[in-house]
Amino acid sequence: MSIRVVISDLSLTGHPESVREGILSGYGAGLTQDEIEICDSGFVADIAHAQSVGAIGIVRSITDLNNCIATALLYQPTIQTFMAFLSNIYQEEMTPTTLTNIVTVGAGLEANETAYGAGLEFWDGDLDLVEPELSSFSNGRVAGKLLKIKDTLNCSWNVARYLAQMTASENGIWNKYNGFGKIDVDKATDFTIPKQERTLKMVI
Repeated sequence: MSIRVVISDLSLTGHPESVREGILSGYGAGLTQDEIEICDSGFVADIAHAQSVGAIGIVRSITDLNNCIATALLYQPTIQTFMAFLSNIYQEEMTPTTLTNIVTVGAGLEANETAYGAGLEFWDGDLDLVEPELSSFSNGRVAGKLLKIKDTLNCSWNVARYLAQMTASENGIWNKYNGFGKIDVDKATDFTIPKQERTLKMVI
């Protein structure tokens, strides 16, 4: 069975296994643990490895988002990068306002309770209900949800992201506290792209 998603982490056990659980939880039936590989050689080496094994997504729940932007861009559109949005502290973080090459994720219960700001795209639930909210699991969950949308519709990552943005809990409107909100896979896969936007190439 081929590798579809690589988790880039600081170790091979513990934390990345929680991220993997998030991916499987977000995707639901149809994705197996064997299709997700955990690597710990650093983002540059791990995304190169992802390309070498034919993976289409890489998930990194470390606080080095700003250091990964340029490298992630080199591998698009073949590999989509998912990253936790900088920290688990509820404070505004400054990032480039356009992060079209990276999906950024926060965590919360009813809304994002982790870092917020111009670069935040989505948020999702944590592994448990205990404070503080931790965005590592939610990052995996968002990756799983977007992969599910992509597979269900046989579309590009950009189209999957657009559909998720338009149907997430903020009803297609972005704000700096919640991004586009929490993804609803069923709503996203049922959404019809307006005719004038069917040549969509980029998002946010």
